Amino acid sequence: MRSLVGMLQGVFFILRSFLRLQLPSQVLLCALFLGVSHFALAQDGSVVEGGSVLTSSSDSDSSSQAVYLPEPFATYLSANGSQVQVVPELPKDFRFDERPEQDGALGIGASEVSAWQFEKYWSLLGVYGVNFQLSTWNIGGDRSEYQGEFIRVYPTVLESFDKNQVFRERVTLFQGVRAEGLQWLTIRPLGSSVDGIWTFSPTLKHVRRINPENREDRLLSTAVSLDDLGFISRKTDGLRVVEAEEAEYLIPFVLDKNVVGAVSEDGCVKFSPTPLRSAAPLLFGQTAGNRERIVRWMMNERFVPRKVMVTVLESENPYRELSHEILIVDKSLQIPLYRMSYDVLGRLRFASYQVLGMGVVPEGSSLSVRKVPAVAYSLLYDLEEDRLSTIATQEQRWCPLSQSYFDSFQPGRLGPESSEDTDSAAGEGPSIVKAHKSP
Repeated sequence: MRSLVGMLQGVFFILRSFLRLQLPSQVLLCALFLGVSHFALAQDGSVVEGGSVLTSSSDSDSSSQAVYLPEPFATYLSANGSQVQVVPELPKDFRFDERPEQDGALGIGASEVSAWQFEKYWSLLGVYGVNFQLSTWNIGGDRSEYQGEFIRVYPTVLESFDKNQVFRERVTLFQGVRAEGLQWLTIRPLGSSVDGIWTFSPTLKHVRRINPENREDRLLSTAVSLDDLGFISRKTDGLRVVEAEEAEYLIPFVLDKNVVGAVSEDGCVKFSPTPLRSAAPLLFGQTAGNRERIVRWMMNERFVPRKVMVTVLESENPYRELSHEILIVDKSLQIPLYRMSYDVLGRLRFASYQVLGMGVVPEGSSLSVRKVPAVAYSLLYDLEEDRLSTIATQEQRWCPLSQSYFDSFQPGRLGPESSEDTDSAAGEGPSIVKAHKSP
């Protein structure tokens, strides 16, 4: 009995010590004990499964370089015995080499973090809008679907504004069971001040303010939160970089064709990304599990080996549900393409990636760049709830911002008034930003 008690005390000591470690150390220990499945680029352009150390090499180069897929996606492919399609490199014209300089007013938090967000592109004209389709598969294959709109306005382009805010954001759902008319408004201040967040319920016909921490909450039993609609839209002031290293990872891209934009009469530049090729495999076989759906989805994309920064971010608030993030950021594009979120116990809770194409800005537009990221979709997986969501882009648009349209982004204008505001903005601002209901 005494030996049994001693053994249990030893196990408890090891477990307690492990939980006190920072996340990078936990991940490292888990990798040592459990092994890490990676994939390597083979000579024929496919991806081959292997052990914990895999490399790719060519006849002309005796050196070898490991090429990885992050967890948990590598494990899902390995367990399924599947491979992904690999293209050796991006087309030469697939470059966002004209990306704008970061506006000083948008440089929130650590510069290493803010530079990896889309704000430098989204804020170009003052209004950025996306029409999206949110699809979710729960345990058992039950599927829900919502149509919505995500709009951000940036006061930094308004000369008369005090520039004490980074952006104002409004999310509206147009279609979906018990969801039509739901709205969320976020006002994000500069510095360490917390977000202001309000929600409108068409059932209650009431606007109420909610806790800033609620931006992490999953919406309507999906795997998506408000922070996920920009892939990673967490307020960066509360995050610090605790580890960063270079690596080479396989990144999915839309390479079929570039997305050419169109200019509307009111100066908006609109893009309709390439329709998803991989929607059909997800709908096939409703009895399949979500991990199988992820595998099917990935098998229908094309991956490119890319130099990345693998960065571990830690929340300064120890009580945040998601205390750590691991971002895999394309070094050249400076855009995060994989994201893994961990809870306070170091458990992987959410894993996601996004797929980009290239948007070509038409002649005669007011955008200062000629190429912009065209977001095809993002995939998000809730490991604890076994819930899979995709956010497919139906339209991206950049519009000039007017003072009257900016003023409509306030709590008292949520609800039916928000659609009236967008209608009245015609001739003064972005009339194209009004609610578009998909057929």
